[in-house]
Amino acid sequence: MKHLYPVLASLCIFLHGCTFTYRSPVENNLSATVIKSTSLPAVPSGSALELMNDALYIISDDARYIYRCAGENGVLMDSLRLLHLAGAERRIPKPVKPDYEAAIAAMVDGKDCLIAFGSGSMALQRDSAVIITLGDSGAQQVVALNTLYAALRKEAGIDEADFNIEAAALQENRLVLINRGTNHLFSMDWDKILKHLREAAPVPPVSVSVVPLPEKSGYPTGISGACFLDDDRLLFCASVEATTNWVEDGEVLGSYIGVIALDKSGKGLLQGLAPVMTDEGRPIKDKIEGISGYGEIEKGMLTVLGIVDNDDGSSALLRIRLKNLPSP
Repeated sequence: MKHLYPVLASLCIFLHGCTFTYRSPVENNLSATVIKSTSLPAVPSGSALELMNDALYIISDDARYIYRCAGENGVLMDSLRLLHLAGAERRIPKPVKPDYEAAIAAMVDGKDCLIAFGSGSMALQRDSAVIITLGDSGAQQVVALNTLYAALRKEAGIDEADFNIEAAALQENRLVLINRGTNHLFSMDWDKILKHLREAAPVPPVSVSVVPLPEKSGYPTGISGACFLDDDRLLFCASVEATTNWVEDGEVLGSYIGVIALDKSGKGLLQGLAPVMTDEGRPIKDKIEGISGYGEIEKGMLTVLGIVDNDDGSSALLRIRLKNLPSP
């Protein structure tokens, strides 16, 4: 099956161009339309979203804070200082920022926690994660990711230059990390990963697969955020920038939302993909970096939230309506 991915991807691109829709055995017509956009000028470089206890947590890749907003409205309620990040500047300079690009909400030691993952795109600055106990802002633990990330690169055969973890999702005890540079999906046991991070236990076995996505104007589409849609499916966002260097920003050419089905081994298969459009039917030129479901699926429709990094020290929160979600 692995050898069929390039053929399938090329065929789909030829048939559908930049508005690529994956054709599974069951026909789907997934669509994604922005129904509301809220500017967040006080939140720099929004890179991941987590919804927990009716609050929306926004993770920035270059800020010393994690921001808590009121649900879908994006009204800023407060911020959590990341205690290990010294300094007073509003934004951490790019060469030294920790680059927290992905996050999950999880129970750790019986407490609600938020875990933010560094991208790993530059050692040593971006090879750590921070575990934050919600409700106790002083309870924070920084853990090293270098051993785990080295194992993921080795397992997938990825060069350091192409490694950039930008999406994470957790369901029950299954942790998924996704490398934007190559769209490799890594599925692993969360309890064992947590033990590795906190107690230096061995890295557990990892299931690896590649999710092929189309190019746009000759530039690759990279997965930038994910959450679980149900027990065996991921909802993800992806974006296209006019650059092939994952450390540098480029002109934003568009964003997509899609669905990945996971088999029992944790390998992923693309079920559907749609360009994110305005309500006037034009592709957006925003870079969606994180995604979170909001509500229940009804008749193939779902409302989701997406965080946009404007690359100018501000962010935006999008409310997006999905239609014709593929069936499980």
